[in-house]
Amino acid sequence: MTPRRTLLARGEDADVFAIDETRVLRRYRLRAVLEREVAIMRYVRDRGYPAPRVIDVSGLDLTLERIGGPTMLADLWRRPWRFRTHALTLARLHRELHTVPPLSWLRDRFVRAFLGGFAPAEWRVSLDRAVAYRRADGNVSDKERDRLTRLRL
Repeated sequence: MTPRRTLLARGEDADVFAIDETRVLRRYRLRAVLEREVAIMRYVRDRGYPAPRVIDVSGLDLTLERIGGPTMLADLWRRPWRFRTHALTLARLHRELHTVPPLSWLRDRFVRAFLGGFAPAEWRVSLDRAVAYRRADGNVSDKERDRLTRLRL
């Protein structure tokens, strides 16, 4: 029998439960944990980015290090005047994440995967037009032209 766990959060496709004081369980509802998701979490953490440590992966379950403290949302409910502080923290974290060099297998696929999975169709059309325009520029190096070719969707 599975022990009863306390629900900490409910997201769009997963629930997060407390296991104990040091671990949480992220249980996906409709899909298995993606290997690339775990690889990215481990990769950025190994390079100093503040991501939780991955402890175990099994089917729909991802066991992670538990990070203590209130959520930004909970803090904003209590102290709404701290909005700017939290916004600056999120901006800093995004800047720091962009300093981590991408994984080699992610470099060429990220834009296509993002646009294919999340962006509206008109963004994909606009990207194709922008890439074609840039490739037509006589000042573009062969290396950049090759990279632009790989961006095509």
